[in-house]
Amino acid sequence: MSAYVVDREHIGYLVEAATSRAILGHGSHCFRWYHRGQSHELPVGDPERSAEIGQMLWDENVNSVLSRYPDCTKDKLPGPIGEDFVYGKHEANPWATIDPVQVLCSCHCYRYQACEHPDWKDSEAAAFIDSLIDVACHRLPGYEKAVWGAPKRSYATTR
Repeated sequence: MSAYVVDREHIGYLVEAATSRAILGHGSHCFRWYHRGQSHELPVGDPERSAEIGQMLWDENVNSVLSRYPDCTKDKLPGPIGEDFVYGKHEANPWATIDPVQVLCSCHCYRYQACEHPDWKDSEAAAFIDSLIDVACHRLPGYEKAVWGAPKRSYATTR
């Protein structure tokens, strides 16, 4: 298995997706996740908190890659070249649309790159990504019209 540090755009997209109307819906003003029994949140339009979350995600990814490749140093990691991995200011909404399917794919890619160390499953970044995946699934077309539980059996046969 190989791992790399995702780029700044990837981190920014995950943070922006978490507070987008396409993912949160129109009545919500805050993205929430739970970690170690505590509720955490990312309010819509909070650039300082967005920057904190972006840094948390990037730090977790860097730790993962350093764990996977112990001979690497922070300035010689696979991924963006010449990056200092300081997230800094979050740039709000540079994407024209936030699509739930793309959010799911971006989350899965990030998780694949960030899961290489033993503490990943208990990390706040993992809790954030799991929550983002869960919320994005609820925004998939047709989800709200699906039956809660198993649908009724259809006895029509197709052969």
